[in-house]
Amino acid sequence: MDGRRDDAESGAHGEDATSESEEGNVTPDSDEGEREPGERERRPETDRADGRATGTGTADQNAVDRDAAERTVGDRDAEHRCAGDPDAGDPPADDDGAADRPADRPPCVHVRKLDVLDTLRWSWGVARHRRELFGVALAAGLPAVAAVAGVTRPSPTADLEIADWVLPAYLAQLLCAAVAAGVFSLTAADAVASETLTAEARPLRARVVAAVRRLPALVGTGIAVALLLGLAGLPAYGAIESGRYSLGLLALLVPVYVLDRLLLAFQACVVDRTGPLASVRAGWRATGENAGKVFAVAVAYLLVVLGSDYVSAAFGGPYDVAPAVVGAVAGAVLFPVFGLALAHLYLESSRNW
Repeated sequence: MDGRRDDAESGAHGEDATSESEEGNVTPDSDEGEREPGERERRPETDRADGRATGTGTADQNAVDRDAAERTVGDRDAEHRCAGDPDAGDPPADDDGAADRPADRPPCVHVRKLDVLDTLRWSWGVARHRRELFGVALAAGLPAVAAVAGVTRPSPTADLEIADWVLPAYLAQLLCAAVAAGVFSLTAADAVASETLTAEARPLRARVVAAVRRLPALVGTGIAVALLLGLAGLPAYGAIESGRYSLGLLALLVPVYVLDRLLLAFQACVVDRTGPLASVRAGWRATGENAGKVFAVAVAYLLVVLGSDYVSAAFGGPYDVAPAVVGAVAGAVLFPVFGLALAHLYLESSRNW
């Protein structure tokens, strides 16, 4: 009797354990028993996060995950486009077949704003780590040296004799200076994108080719800027012609202000590959908050150039080759620094709109 009672009680306990196991969906072979408590608590969240892949998540959770994934991919593509990645949808920087980019496109890179002295120090640091820019500036100044060699004066009282190739040499010097300024602007854009002065820039040949391809747009931008400056200077010209010199000098502030506001149009033309009119609008907009800094950098460059001309005059007369060579060497040092500074001023304005 006692043995049968013990067997019956053990059987009852077995049935209760079996029912509890079935109600809890727990089997002896399940790996739930092997998991740590923390793992069992994290599994529902993991299953929900992987719901789209496993098919066990809810429809709402799948939609949220899908939207988050699309936003992540979109952000990553935008970063690639900002860095000039040709695989991200935008054409390469030196693709002349691409259409001009709009001047008011949304910004994608934040550029730290600097004061005038810090901007010049930054420009000197970039030029010092990319010394090929000094060679580019020197090459851009050589046509002017050749032009000076074509102007002679046989005697102090004789008229100047100007060779036929002097004017083409000066025109070539202007075009070379435009290409050099474009190279400086592209170098500044690379330095800003890499966020370090010592980062490797695109090859010099690629920068030169990209700047040369922007020459037609640069010429058009220069013509537009010259026309606007001429219109702004008409009141000053009329006042001076009529003998009202005080009013004329005061009216000269108008073209000076217009030039200051349009000085960054050339950087916009090269860096953002905009057309002449779009470049003028972008340059005007970029100097909205930086007009004072642009004016200070331009005045500093003008004063330094005048000082270098004064020093070079000690090596000969205005039509001697020696002063022209000294001026070209001085320009090879100054031109890259101030060209990079203006490019940085454009980037810190246009990229922080």
